[in-house]
Amino acid sequence: MLQVIELLCRSVLVVVLLTAAASKLRSRRAFSDFAASLAVLVPRRSRLTAAALTSGEVLAAVGLVVAPLAGYAGTVALFAALSAGVALVLRRRLQVRCRCFGAGTAVLSKGHLVRNLLLTAIAMAGLGAQFVAAPDGLDAVAITLIAGGAVIGFCLTRWDDLSALLGLGQ
Repeated sequence: MLQVIELLCRSVLVVVLLTAAASKLRSRRAFSDFAASLAVLVPRRSRLTAAALTSGEVLAAVGLVVAPLAGYAGTVALFAALSAGVALVLRRRLQVRCRCFGAGTAVLSKGHLVRNLLLTAIAMAGLGAQFVAAPDGLDAVAITLIAGGAVIGFCLTRWDDLSALLGLGQ
């Protein structure tokens, strides 16, 4: 059963991490907007921090595919750091646009903190499940789980849109 959970966690996280990285790397403007959003926390190092976070997203996603244990460890650290950043923004009552998945217009809110903590928990569950023997081969259940994880990952990347659609204000 833990192998099933691990596979689902991994597919969710790979989709989220690659979507986040791609949204920042799609153009110079997108990356600059992301870096600018970090300036309230790291004014002199916003571009360097943006590069480190975006690189971390790519490396964590690749790690989850080729070296899952390391990938999960990196993903836990990354989402914990991102959660801490959102918590700091909220504590200081700063108005910062969420650039997690591109050119969003939503201001960081408790909902974003919950999303990041949920992603941290998913990464921690996958990390824990790594200590269980892997299943032999890829069967229909595994393929279904990967597809399900991809759908969940996509939904997490559209958090702001889903919140607005469901009337879950800030």
